[in-house]
Amino acid sequence: MVTLVRASSLYGYVDLARELGLDGLSALRHVGLSPDDLRDPDDLISHEAMVTLLEYTAVVTRCADVGLRLAQRQGLGLLGPVFALIRHASTVGDALTLAARYLFVHSPALSLRLLPVVGQPLLVDLCFELDLPGQAPSPQVDELSLALLVEGLRLQSDGEVRPVLVQFPHARLSPQATYSKVFGSGCRFRAEMAAVRIRAADLQRRLPDHDPLMQALTRRYLDRHFGTEDASLGTQVRAVVRRALGAGACSRQDVAAVLQLHPRTLQRRLLAEGLVFETIVDQVRRDLFVACLSRPDPPALSQLALMLGYGEQSALTRSCHRWFGCSPTAWRLRRHAAATPS
Repeated sequence: MVTLVRASSLYGYVDLARELGLDGLSALRHVGLSPDDLRDPDDLISHEAMVTLLEYTAVVTRCADVGLRLAQRQGLGLLGPVFALIRHASTVGDALTLAARYLFVHSPALSLRLLPVVGQPLLVDLCFELDLPGQAPSPQVDELSLALLVEGLRLQSDGEVRPVLVQFPHARLSPQATYSKVFGSGCRFRAEMAAVRIRAADLQRRLPDHDPLMQALTRRYLDRHFGTEDASLGTQVRAVVRRALGAGACSRQDVAAVLQLHPRTLQRRLLAEGLVFETIVDQVRRDLFVACLSRPDPPALSQLALMLGYGEQSALTRSCHRWFGCSPTAWRLRRHAAATPS
């Protein structure tokens, strides 16, 4: 099934490609898109194609900061009606909560979560995730999204809210000076997740454009035309499994405890959604396998086996043969050959 995103996500792409010496229209066609797909920002395009386009552009132009450059041509206005909603929020925390709830309108593959920082109660992480099953991770999309988030916080608060730290799940792609210029804060690479860390007190900061009437009208419009996205139990289980695999606490009992359900209740409700717990775990393992071995600096297979919750490397090898019909090493060589521009 194709996951969709608003065409506004590629606002400014063709001009950026031209600046980098690439024919942007040809690049669009290379990933199955056309200029007509981008004429209306409210039209929907394949999110997978958008991700592939940015990574392809970074490779063929040898420009490591494509995502950061594109962010400088965009703004939170690309979120359309969702931006109209968060623009009129009362506080920074209110705006972030609304963004997290309605981000699915822009694309159901995107999520934003507010998490406390363990051991540091004065800080909070704004965690961004792109969940496209079977799709390799996209450093360019991560950097684009985090740059837009930081710029949005700055503009919404009249420059009062600035990040304490920005975290990237991938290795550093560009010179440190590039990140410092864009984010104005320290950056941590190879982190557990993509996140912007701010002071918890900033969540209470009042926003200058707060308009209760406009906020209520926009929210009513979104609810009427898009409904609300209450995550299914399968989606919740998938999220818990992703976090728990490497900790070795990923049994049905462990996940049920996190979701405050009895294990039998968990199993029954998953069956009602046509899902099986063990299948979800296997799918998450496969997706994380693809993500990890698609990195330029993949972990050793022994380490990857532990990250995926396997007791030994041979179990990972057996799973890889079942998923893809080959060994992990052969899979990565095949993936690398397919991703290398001819």
